[in-house]
Amino acid sequence: MVRLWRSFLIASTLALGAVTGPGIAANAIDKPVMVPATSGSRVVATHLACPNRNGKIIDDCSAVVGFYAGPHPELPQTALASNTALACNGNSYLDWYTYYRFVNSIGTTLVYVRMAGEDWYNYCSAGNVYINRTNCDVDLGYQCDGWRQGSFWDGGKNANTDWGNQQTQITLPGNYTVYRCFYLRWWTHPDGTWSYQDTTSQTGGGWTC
Repeated sequence: MVRLWRSFLIASTLALGAVTGPGIAANAIDKPVMVPATSGSRVVATHLACPNRNGKIIDDCSAVVGFYAGPHPELPQTALASNTALACNGNSYLDWYTYYRFVNSIGTTLVYVRMAGEDWYNYCSAGNVYINRTNCDVDLGYQCDGWRQGSFWDGGKNANTDWGNQQTQITLPGNYTVYRCFYLRWWTHPDGTWSYQDTTSQTGGGWTC
């Protein structure tokens, strides 16, 4: 928090993707505005294939994604255009996390994967400070396999991209293994706005994440 406010006082710090942060209205503001912490979740898919208690694959699972973005300063693009001296003059920071929850029809969470990190931005660029997987919790026979992660600048999105890929598996009767990949993404833009996206896919076997 001290670092956030220090960065705000230094005053040196849109969102693309499936889900975007609240942002601030573009107006006559010519300096960064502190945006409060925000969090939420939503169901992004239903009737997904998943095993039931007898080990048979049925279509009764749902995917829930969620997020948290800590308090941080944002600067409207209109303000930056009129006050370019603010750009590239010290970093501000955004703490965040995003998660994916795979839930069956009776409310049991089969897989819960959570990725957290911190990004920096200075109104002309953005990058990652750290990123890690904080949770991979499983139930009813699911197992957590490999996890991969990274960060890079995406010029097409004008954002730092933080990514994590989690593979899970469950072995059904007859030695049939079902693999599922969970993809978590977070984008932080140079003006302090952000977005996130979570998608999932299923394969019949092998490493795919």
